[in-house]
Amino acid sequence: MSFVFAVIVAIVTFPAFVFCMEVLAAMTARWPETLPPKGSIRPRVAVLVPAHNESIGLRDTVDDIRKQLHSADRVLVVADNCTDDTATVARSAGAEVTERHDTHKIGKGYALHWGLTYLGADPPEIVIIIDADCRIGSHSLDRLATASAVTRRPVQALNLMSAPASPIDFRVAEFAFRVRNLARPLGLRALNLPCQLMGTGMAFPWELIQLTDLASGETVEDLKVGLELARAGYPPIFCPSANVSSQFPLSIKAAKSQRNRWEQGHLRMIAKKIPHLFYESLVQRNLYLLVLVIDAAVPPLTILGSLVSLMLLASGLGFLVGLSSSALIISAASCSAYAIAVVLSWLKFGRDILPPKSLVSVFSYAIEKLPFYCHMFSKRDSSRWIRTDRGK
Repeated sequence: MSFVFAVIVAIVTFPAFVFCMEVLAAMTARWPETLPPKGSIRPRVAVLVPAHNESIGLRDTVDDIRKQLHSADRVLVVADNCTDDTATVARSAGAEVTERHDTHKIGKGYALHWGLTYLGADPPEIVIIIDADCRIGSHSLDRLATASAVTRRPVQALNLMSAPASPIDFRVAEFAFRVRNLARPLGLRALNLPCQLMGTGMAFPWELIQLTDLASGETVEDLKVGLELARAGYPPIFCPSANVSSQFPLSIKAAKSQRNRWEQGHLRMIAKKIPHLFYESLVQRNLYLLVLVIDAAVPPLTILGSLVSLMLLASGLGFLVGLSSSALIISAASCSAYAIAVVLSWLKFGRDILPPKSLVSVFSYAIEKLPFYCHMFSKRDSSRWIRTDRGK
């Protein structure tokens, strides 16, 4: 009984050690702000922008993109099941537009599939996917396109979100997003390992994007695509010198709804796909797929904190009723690893977001969300594409 319990605790808390390893590697990581060599010919690019009722703010995104396009490039906006003037705004901003109307198949993945089919009549060398609410850093398209062309692999830009300055929930969410999209992939890059795709700021050689099944209705289609390509031998690489950014919703209700959809999709992906892909990576001896599977098995920051805390409590109670101390030692080590990773992440990446006195809120915020996590698995996962209300 003690052995079985210790094994269960070890499996549940293993992601905390993975998280800590990634953060430790990120602490010394650096990245150069490099540009393509002068005189080099950048591959022909098509920027694909899926948009669902994004007329407000879309013009800024298209303007950012067009400033970085070369003469042979193009920007295509997919106005997907829109009930506003997204298509009109996109055309007036200078983008190509294709409209899609299918109320039975709603989701970003379907929009991307539609856009790729449209581009197939005159395919580019590199496809770059940018969300309609993102701003793009200077030279980012050049860096993404060149890196993808040289490596013949998918490339992921640094993707960050900013939040309003006041409510603590917003600041914790922004910190967690920075840990997930900066600290952890930067650590993997420092170890010469691949990263997950993040939904926006993604570049693909045309022949690779054709290998993916985007029209699947998955909420976390980016995670799915990255794992599929790693399984095919093309794991994504992180290019932090290219960057895209966006903002969390202004209302607490909309922000929580957005985070809950992401977390629900991630957890269901872990439950449905990870065990099989883990086995497949071992059978194929595919190290990069194994790395991404293990990384994908690390749940969101607050969920991970809840898990290690619950395991510490359970193993402590088990020890009190006479079970071996092995489970307690493992769970205590995992809690320590989690705490070390959170503190180090804050020191290097989060001090501008959370003041020192607010750092403990990461742990309390995780505990407060436990009722939601319990309720999550009793609900059907929604793959519907819901535009986030940003109060505009």
